[in-house]
Amino acid sequence: MEYRTDLLGSLGEKYVKFKLAQIEIDSITLPYSFDFDIYTNNNLRLEIKTSNKRTQNFAYNKNGKKYSYERNYWGFNNYKRDINKKMVKRNRDCDFFILLCIEKYEFKSYIVPKSIIKSKRTITIYDNKTIKDSLYSKYLERWDLLKVNPLSTFEMMRETREV
Repeated sequence: MEYRTDLLGSLGEKYVKFKLAQIEIDSITLPYSFDFDIYTNNNLRLEIKTSNKRTQNFAYNKNGKKYSYERNYWGFNNYKRDINKKMVKRNRDCDFFILLCIEKYEFKSYIVPKSIIKSKRTITIYDNKTIKDSLYSKYLERWDLLKVNPLSTFEMMRETREV
């Protein structure tokens, strides 16, 4: 199933909040004006990117023979438009990118540190059946990377009062 583009981001944010709750991390969704989507009780800033599975067709000639093949992938945009409406790289103010790959009714989650993504304009994850060892494959379902000294909501409130 392919989700409507306008609902895709909202669906991704809700899924991430659900997964964070499962590992006992409290979180809030931030307004669009922030440079990241979700803030957690262990002071992590998360940028959520969600994509449906896409297929790219390739055709080429080699030694007079025609070849063609398909490659499945998920594509994520990480750019902004300048005043001339040109795409420019975006260096997000976040700690992790959560890349959600939707295929039919299932999610694959890649929890990738910002240092890996840096300011790439587009991020592509290829289907593991096609390319086994991609740059991001070691971050598949690595929700444990987000468990960095989480504070309970009560502890967060107490720390705020003491300051």
